[in-house]
Amino acid sequence: MKYTTIRIEGAILSADILDKIEQGDIGGQLAKNFGFDTKIKVKDEIARAWADAQDLWRIFKRQKERVAKQEYGTTETRKFWIIPLLGLFGYDAQLSKAETVHGKSYAVSHRTANLDRFPIHIVGFNDSLDKKRTDSGPRMSPHALLQEYINLTEHLYAIITNGIHLRLLRNSSRLIRLSFIEFDLESLLKLNHEIHEQEVKAGLHTKGKTKYRQKADAPGQMKLF
Repeated sequence: MKYTTIRIEGAILSADILDKIEQGDIGGQLAKNFGFDTKIKVKDEIARAWADAQDLWRIFKRQKERVAKQEYGTTETRKFWIIPLLGLFGYDAQLSKAETVHGKSYAVSHRTANLDRFPIHIVGFNDSLDKKRTDSGPRMSPHALLQEYINLTEHLYAIITNGIHLRLLRNSSRLIRLSFIEFDLESLLKLNHEIHEQEVKAGLHTKGKTKYRQKADAPGQMKLF
């Protein structure tokens, strides 16, 4: 897979679906499929959401720098990054209380107010998704807690994230392997930043050459290029 910031585990998606999406060789990519007016261009909406996500990431990075290493940064991750980010995609995430299922408590941090209480569990950027806290917190890792919760309830999908990685989980009670798709948000935003810097440098270099060419085209001056 050439998508280095995306990891697919289990049967949540076929291996070639990302290529099909990129090539436009799959349904569900029209404006009406996203709830937009048919006159709206999906690519424009994607570009707008991406620009907003970059702004949110820059704010989040500054907030991260203020958090001590021994702290988890849960508030910063939720308030300045994930909740507004998910809002760009139509998820109205609201704080929720722990739910008891078959005698066990599941403290899923958020559920949507607009999408059938879709479960979203947001932990701090210093939390691991696959390891439980050693000093406090739930009896299981964030991923395991949410996976077990959706396996025991009517929810088919759920989101778990620490702001660095975001996973879309699928109910796997009938599957042998765990099933999820993971997005490496940090690498994705960092990669885009580096590409942007390269584009800016290339733009400045081109502008500089153009400037010298304009000067060289003036009467009595020799062309430099």
